[in-house]
Amino acid sequence: MNALRIFAVVLLTGWVAAAAEAQTVGRVLLAVGEVSAVRKGQVVPLSIGSTIENQDAIRVGTESSAQLRFTDESLVALRAGTEFRVENYAFTGREGGGSQAVFNLVRGGFRTLTGLIGRTDRDKYRVTTPISTVGIRGTSYTLVLCQKDCYDEDGQLSPDGNYGLVLEGRVSVSNTGGTMEFGADEAFFVADARSQPQPLVGRPGFLRDRLEARQRQRERQEAMLAARREAEQRLDPRKEAMQQPRLVAGTPQAPIAAADLKDESGNVAVLGAGLGLGIGWTAGTEERAQVEGGRGTVIGLGGSDKVFDAFKFLANGMAGTRGSAAFKDVGGIAGDGGMVWGRWDAGAQIALNGQTFSPPTGVFFVYGNLTPPSALPQPLASTTALAGTLTYDYVGGPRPTDGAGNVGQFLTGSFTVNFLARTLGGNVAYQVGNFTYNIPVPDGTRLTSNTGYVGFEVRDINNGLWRNNLTNASGSLDATSVGGLFMGSRAQGLGVVFSANDTVAGRTAGAAAFKCRGARC
Repeated sequence: MNALRIFAVVLLTGWVAAAAEAQTVGRVLLAVGEVSAVRKGQVVPLSIGSTIENQDAIRVGTESSAQLRFTDESLVALRAGTEFRVENYAFTGREGGGSQAVFNLVRGGFRTLTGLIGRTDRDKYRVTTPISTVGIRGTSYTLVLCQKDCYDEDGQLSPDGNYGLVLEGRVSVSNTGGTMEFGADEAFFVADARSQPQPLVGRPGFLRDRLEARQRQRERQEAMLAARREAEQRLDPRKEAMQQPRLVAGTPQAPIAAADLKDESGNVAVLGAGLGLGIGWTAGTEERAQVEGGRGTVIGLGGSDKVFDAFKFLANGMAGTRGSAAFKDVGGIAGDGGMVWGRWDAGAQIALNGQTFSPPTGVFFVYGNLTPPSALPQPLASTTALAGTLTYDYVGGPRPTDGAGNVGQFLTGSFTVNFLARTLGGNVAYQVGNFTYNIPVPDGTRLTSNTGYVGFEVRDINNGLWRNNLTNASGSLDATSVGGLFMGSRAQGLGVVFSANDTVAGRTAGAAAFKCRGARC
């Protein structure tokens, strides 16, 4: 009996030790493609709902991704080609009660939103790589370890090292070369274990999640668009001339949505300062082309497709709802620097200054991932990617309309931007019916960069020109309005909205997307 009791105690003790060693520290929220854990020398396939154990090495395939939730409510999104080790994790649920989170990024990269350990026991949280150690002050950030496998958008191989971007809070980055702290919207680079961490003014394109599967999604979108164009051409051959270039969007029944700025795993394609929005319309005697971004904008995405259905600009209270109005000329460019554009047709409503009305031009929009103000060069940083002058060329947008709802076409436009001086100039030209319009943005127009976005707004009277192509009559436009927002981590895109009002030429509005020219873009 004593021997049996001793055997039972030994057996129970061993079971308790094994259970403690195999303690569940998290679960898999999402697994796309090849995702596994190396656990006690064995490879264990992972799927949605699988448990994560202490000392697991999570491996993600080259065309795969995974998202993990740990018991302290922290989230980790692993990108393709990543190995992420849970070195020592314990969560007691009590501040200062022995909780800790130690991870090791062996290769690849991840994005994380830290949980209770990061917020209450900051000194007990760290991520190590072969090059540096990252600590936090309660934050969200991304970290990538480049080992001859990081290519920027121009196809150039980037130098090896640690790259990171802070989305919220602060991180400290340390190695034998020193320690530096970085705050929200700041990017950093560490070349090797002996080099001091350095801030980055520009952001390499690979800091965003960009899976191979994203290319397959784009190809499917292009195939859908080609099929729609072919069908429309059969119904009305004249429509071919009106198609906008380089669209990668969906059909009018499924307009391009915020999801089209994400990869197939639902990860936001760019890790920037949030969404920005430009709105253009004319009604009565008033014309509007206004831009806003970040926390100053509420963008409503409704329906199963999460399409753009409503907005509100907090600074002046202007708001709009699509209601039952149809989407027209919807298109976009996916990924970093991506934009979504289109028009709410007649029936969409605008609320402003205590009045609610439906602009006869419809409501034009362009939105996308903002360029954060921190990406702008400082006055002495003349060698940064954004320093100097860049030219932006037109790449697409919805067709402009007039106050009678007639549809026209965009003719030409470009912008020249001096990021070091923080000024720009340019113009937009378009035609509706018998009238052509040219709205200039004067050289030296100042960029706005202190309210959460980088952009501009110009409202003017007796500026711009109209011309009646039948009578050759011409004149200056009574009132014009142009606004723009820079999109992408390195200001690759520029979304512009415009409107004009004139007693002779009538009222018009539109939107357009521009992309910067040259290798630096």
